[in-house]
Amino acid sequence: MRKKKPYFPRPVLKSLVNDIKKLVIEPEGRLFLLEIIEEIPFDLRPAVLESLSSFYEPEMTAFFHLMRAEYGAE
Repeated sequence: MRKKKPYFPRPVLKSLVNDIKKLVIEPEGRLFLLEIIEEIPFDLRPAVLESLSSFYEPEMTAFFHLMRAEYGAE
């Protein structure tokens, strides 16, 4: 039996994207973003990051580079 993919409402994701856009431009904000990501349950983290990838914002590129630098291929 296939497990159902978690659903995250778009307004919730948009709010998170807006927070990311504000935080990713400063070093202290980047550290805070890493703490936020750590608070997401490990089994939901990939689905959240995949959902966030649907937002095409320049700041999101910096965010995903940060995630890749911190977590690598996790």
